[in-house]
Amino acid sequence: MSFVELRHLRYLVAIADEGSISRAAARLHVAQQALSRQIADLEHELGVRLFVRHARGVRLTSRGAAFAEDARHMLAEASRAVLRVRSADDECRQSLRITYTPAGRTEEYLAELLRRFAGTRPHISPQCDPLTCQAQVGALRDRTVDVGFLFVPPDTDEFDKAVAWVLSFDRVLLPADHPLVCRDPLWLRDLESSPMLWSPREPYQSVLAALADRGVRPAFASFRVSRTSPALVAGIGAWALVPGDGPCEAGAVRRTFADPPIEVPQWAVWRRDEASAAVHQFVATCTSIEHELAEV
Repeated sequence: MSFVELRHLRYLVAIADEGSISRAAARLHVAQQALSRQIADLEHELGVRLFVRHARGVRLTSRGAAFAEDARHMLAEASRAVLRVRSADDECRQSLRITYTPAGRTEEYLAELLRRFAGTRPHISPQCDPLTCQAQVGALRDRTVDVGFLFVPPDTDEFDKAVAWVLSFDRVLLPADHPLVCRDPLWLRDLESSPMLWSPREPYQSVLAALADRGVRPAFASFRVSRTSPALVAGIGAWALVPGDGPCEAGAVRRTFADPPIEVPQWAVWRRDEASAAVHQFVATCTSIEHELAEV
């Protein structure tokens, strides 16, 4: 194999999610032997061992966990590229430029919002791109973006805003061998002495502020990440707060903690002087289904 293809990244992520080559092969509808060979070829191409085999399956190495996180981003970007090219504007369609800061179930909520909006406004073609909160504010000011979804809305008269949805951080993601995996009930203060995965980006800064308000000041892992994932928790051995259920793997465990959930709103933001009917129709759809999205 002379280069890495998207299919190799899909294979890697599937094995990481399932914690087993046999289960990943069934999920991907490929032969187990062929999947094992593809991963062995990938490890040879990269010159890095991605998985450690054990009696119950496989788990990511620390380098494998970092590569798996990048692989998820690349696959997500490839999917977004396909969506963008399929929804390219033509003469009969209005454009709507949307940006968002990805975290937790943000992309799931946004997809449901777009589905409902398309059902009533099929002539409007949204284009969605991920951006940091700071970059979104600049793009809104430059009028290169129509609506942004931010965790910290700008406090100026230039913009209007409305809560789009709320991310409820109600789970802790632990390495499978963490000493507190079996503690019941599990309180956030119990984790203060263990290293926590952290990020300088939102919504994690809001989560850390909420922890501090509750008197919980965790120790931090030695390096920061852009997003938390089961693969990173398993590979690095640090814990993370995550919103709701999601995929896990052999090296990580999701536990509900006894404290009240940490709730972080994500805001829809648009220019106050916006004259586009498409923007106002989209915002109206967003605010009308805010409570319904919590049930998605």
